[in-house]
Amino acid sequence: IEAEAEFPEIDLDLPAYIPESYCSHPGERISLYKKMVTSPSLEEVMSIQNEFIDRFGKMPEELENLFQILRLRFKAKNLGITSITQQIQGPLFSWTVPQNSFPIDLERFTYEYPRLIEIQPPRPNEPHILSLLYKVEGNQDVSISSINNFLQITSKYIRI
Repeated sequence: IEAEAEFPEIDLDLPAYIPESYCSHPGERISLYKKMVTSPSLEEVMSIQNEFIDRFGKMPEELENLFQILRLRFKAKNLGITSITQQIQGPLFSWTVPQNSFPIDLERFTYEYPRLIEIQPPRPNEPHILSLLYKVEGNQDVSISSINNFLQITSKYIRI
């Protein structure tokens, strides 16, 4: 689906799907997934979420997670993030670094939050990717709220 290509990849260890017990017809679930991932705006995602509640009732946790991830995609995209992946040590946020430009003011960020992130060395096959490991306090599980917290902090240092 074309619309998904422009959004960051988000790979978290959270159950995020439409349960069969919530919407039993497979064709309808596929249609709803397509509608969700091709949503052009955050407002449209919210509208679809309200449609789910109106049609099927209270959403189960898995579907709540899916909508939180959809909202997260828009926030991450606006910050130029290309991927968010869950690592054992915490979530890893990645940006593509264009030539002669840096997407984030790392000097100021690391000065103001010296223990919040760990800059990851570039992989040999991806020298143009900047990856920051968000060191979640207390070794707690990665949650959408901790990722949103990081995005809120990071937004002050973005240069795009």
